[in-house]
Amino acid sequence: MGKNIFIWGIFCVLSAVLFSSCNKEDEEIDKGNPESVTQKQKHLVSLTCHESGKTENITYKYDATGKMIKKSFSDGEEHYCFNFSDTMTIGGNEQVIFYKTKFNSDGSIVIDSTIYKHITTSKYVPDNTIPYSSTRIFNYDENGHLVYSESNDSNEEEPKETYEWIWEDGNITNFKSSLIELVNYSYEINWQYKYTNDEVTTPIVNKTDILFSCYCNDHMIDYCNRYGISCKNLPVSIINVKNGTEKRITWTLDNDGYPIKAEWYFSDNPTDIILSQEFIWE
Repeated sequence: MGKNIFIWGIFCVLSAVLFSSCNKEDEEIDKGNPESVTQKQKHLVSLTCHESGKTENITYKYDATGKMIKKSFSDGEEHYCFNFSDTMTIGGNEQVIFYKTKFNSDGSIVIDSTIYKHITTSKYVPDNTIPYSSTRIFNYDENGHLVYSESNDSNEEEPKETYEWIWEDGNITNFKSSLIELVNYSYEINWQYKYTNDEVTTPIVNKTDILFSCYCNDHMIDYCNRYGISCKNLPVSIINVKNGTEKRITWTLDNDGYPIKAEWYFSDNPTDIILSQEFIWE
């Protein structure tokens, strides 16, 4: 899955805190349980995506406050289990990887860190040396909207990546990035969000806790309700400012106004559905 996804994990997306098991032994670790939070009526428990002849299903689990603690993919892989450690072998050296996350009182992420430490002891690799660490910070405005994110890498040769969300009247209007440099490719993100068009003249109320374009996937499969307040309305058009292409979304809602299906297509070819998504809420 995932056109237009850059690697943070796609944090997307973005990314974030990865791998399979929570470390429940360290009671001093912040679990990110909100002190006070306005809960949505329903939460997304399953998302099925159909794209390019492939189907992927993602299921979600939440804590007692309704904040997401884990998502599981159809291949058995699990993500977003906050504040835990895992062990793997990288470059012939056994390493322990720590995923540490700090939260605001409402459960939204403010700092996300990944720290790699050698645990193989030898005269060449001292115990617990730190070969690499990566940290991403998140800033929110006074309304609880995510407005800025910045990566900080222990490898000073790695370029710093920044991301900006621009809001107006409770909705994201633009999502921008600094120049993102990959091995043989570099690009910038500049997407414009629209909530009405010639087909949808009245904005659709967003009753969900989906924050669109967090991080990098305009198909929003990187769902997580830990990035602040969501948009007031459901976007119906996302425009790539650089090349002028426009993706449109047709929403199907249930009786409570929650989306149960979204179909994506380019505005100049409305009969070709490039992505179909099915949502299950509980």
